[in-house]
Amino acid sequence: MERTETRTRGDSEGSHEQIVLGLTLGGVLGVLDGCTALWSGPELFQGPDWGKSLLGIVAGSMFKGLLAGVITGAIARRMRNLPLASSSACSRARS
Repeated sequence: MERTETRTRGDSEGSHEQIVLGLTLGGVLGVLDGCTALWSGPELFQGPDWGKSLLGIVAGSMFKGLLAGVITGAIARRMRNLPLASSSACSRARS
């Protein structure tokens, strides 16, 4: 009698999903973070070039969110634990 191995979700397919989830959430939260600049610093957005300022802030926040998402997803992939990975990534970002 032969044994057949079945792949579980923890194999390569599931681990890539964690990185994609981290990227997606990081990008979306980064855009939202950048858009809050309209409320927290409205004095920056006076004059004819306010759109360029907002675009720069949103792009920077999105990049920061994507980077944090990739780090969180990679840690979750290695540890196979998404909540533990996000707390670990937050503690590394603070130091």
